[in-house]
Order: sequence, then structure tokens, then C-alpha cells
Amino acid sequence: GSVYRQLIFTNSSDSDCRISGYPGVSLVAGGDTQVGAAADREDTPGEAPVITLSPGDAASADLKISNPGVYGDQCTASPADALKIYPPDEKDSITVTVDGLTGCTGDDAPVTLQISRLQG
Repeated sequence: GSVYRQLIFTNSSDSDCRISGYPGVSLVAGGDTQVGAAADREDTPGEAPVITLSPGDAASADLKISNPGVYGDQCTASPADALKIYPPDEKDSITVTVDGLTGCTGDDAPVTLQISRLQG
């Protein structure tokens, strides 16, 4: 199978901020080399809510990480050591080190990550 992790986005500024939509997430190795495809977006009907975060408040998104072994010959398992995460509609990212990550590489490799939209 799969494991699920919650990504938490906290407003660390001194003023309210608004956030909405899907974060961008990918597996990386060696600092910045992407491993496999970026996360697919979970198919959720309706418009994404706009979430207003006061200083210190948080919103979260659920990340599903599938085990490359379930894909058999479709996948070449490749180690990764971190998640690269972009808040929705942002170009700046953070990299979070995580032990035991493995992605799928190769021609027509399946996507092993799926992200939900943010919820308050």
C-alpha cells in the first residue's frame, strides 16, 4: 500500500493571510534532484475554500505516498531523502528531510504521490 502524512501550513507572520488550493509536492534526492513525478491532485468536487489564517493559525493537506513495489515492472524504485513542498500559488518552496522515501522512475512510471487541497 500507501501511507498518509499531513502537511501543516502555519501563518508565522504578524498579520492575517489567505490561502487556498493545492500545495505542490515532489520527492527529491541529494538536495534538489526530483525523483519521479510531482504529486497528483486529489479529485475533489467544488471550489477550494479560501482559508484566512490569523498569526499562529494553521491549515493542512493530506499527502498519500504509495509504495513503489505495488506497481511491479511499471516502476524502477529510486530512493529519495526529502519532500519539496510549495504552498499553493507560490514559487518559493521548503525542503523537509524524511527518512525512508522511495519514488518511481522510468518511462511511463506511475505517480506515487497524491495531495488533497488545503482545509482549515
